[in-house]
Amino acid sequence: MNIYIIFFISLLAVSTSCRSQEINWRQQLAHPHLLSMQAGADYSSWVGASYAYRLSEERPLMFSASLEVPFGNRLLDDWKGSMAGHYEIWHSNEVSWDVQAGLSMRTYQSDVASLTNLGLDLRTGIGYYGKFWGIAGLIGYDHAFATHIRHAHLKESYPGIWDGWIGATGGNIQAGIRLNYSSESWHTFLTIGKTVGQDLQNHPTLPFFLQLSLAKSL
Repeated sequence: MNIYIIFFISLLAVSTSCRSQEINWRQQLAHPHLLSMQAGADYSSWVGASYAYRLSEERPLMFSASLEVPFGNRLLDDWKGSMAGHYEIWHSNEVSWDVQAGLSMRTYQSDVASLTNLGLDLRTGIGYYGKFWGIAGLIGYDHAFATHIRHAHLKESYPGIWDGWIGATGGNIQAGIRLNYSSESWHTFLTIGKTVGQDLQNHPTLPFFLQLSLAKSL
């Protein structure tokens, strides 16, 4: 496979599993809706929005949808959309343990190639969520299981170059810490951490990530 394509696939597969719909379960169980705005940086700087809905009044179960775009002149050239389920599997007083599983779709366009990536995002976190503030540890895994390649200017030099789908291109692991502050129905979250390749040897170009979120319970 052409070295340029390997490079761009590696960029596209940078882990985003800790980019999630942040939920303070102790506050959210009284509200069925959660709207969020996020901004962050990992392999790029980006901004996004998400919406989550609590399906059951009896169970701490929510489903979310999100859209993220990088900062730049042409925002919709590159984007990520995802859908995920969130479930609190255990809590004791203000200590909560939850899990998230979702599917994502990402695009990346350049003069070399246009890529569409399908991935699986898994995340779990445990921490303290008080009435006003909290702290949690997170670990997540992002796996790119299929990528579609459509070449651009390389076609001029290599007219026989192949376009189409390829299989799994790997994944990354993220570990981080999330701080949050809640005031009535408003919530602020700050997440920082480190990204490593799934083999624990090959790391992304920017191995650290940062995310700031503002959420409103409705």
